[in-house]
Amino acid sequence: MTWLQRSLDIAARFLAPVSCNGFGRPALAGGISAFGWGLLPGAPALTRTGLAPARKTRLSGRTIRAVYYLKKRAAAMHPKTEGLLESSLYVGDLARSVEFYTKILGFRMIADFGERGCALEAGRRQVLLLFRKGASRAITSPHDGDGELHIAFAIAASELERWESWLAANGIAIEERRAWEAGGHSLYFRDPDRHLVEVATPGVWSIY
Repeated sequence: MTWLQRSLDIAARFLAPVSCNGFGRPALAGGISAFGWGLLPGAPALTRTGLAPARKTRLSGRTIRAVYYLKKRAAAMHPKTEGLLESSLYVGDLARSVEFYTKILGFRMIADFGERGCALEAGRRQVLLLFRKGASRAITSPHDGDGELHIAFAIAASELERWESWLAANGIAIEERRAWEAGGHSLYFRDPDRHLVEVATPGVWSIY
């Protein structure tokens, strides 16, 4: 076990409020008091009592510096995200687009915004928003879009042939078929607004 691993092991036991001997003042709640002293060369080690009535554990200056470094590093790290939740497409005819994405892609409407748009369930914890072009410019946080946009949906490799047959049966032309170096396959086709829709099997990206 390295000194840093040892320091982390000791520090984990010092996350509760601690008391400090030798400094004449109580510890700060949730951490080790007198961090500044612990960083000075030759400063006395902090002593913790409380886990066991008769037990004392001494923290070395190296351990204190390790805890300080980890606290500082944690404070500088960005907050975490948990994936892409919503994607938006802007369409000319909302009813036509809703029919396309519910019938062809099998998505389910989960929210109706009236003439402005709607939300479709596009997968587990994934939402596809359809907005009528220009209808969201006057809201509190305005947004809008135009042009031929691109969006891709994941499919299982075993579903690729079924998708080809399904698109053909519904009169939707496959604009491109592509095989990727990692083994994945993609089909590209257009929605009613000429947005480029892709269905892709695993093996397209290093993460998929």
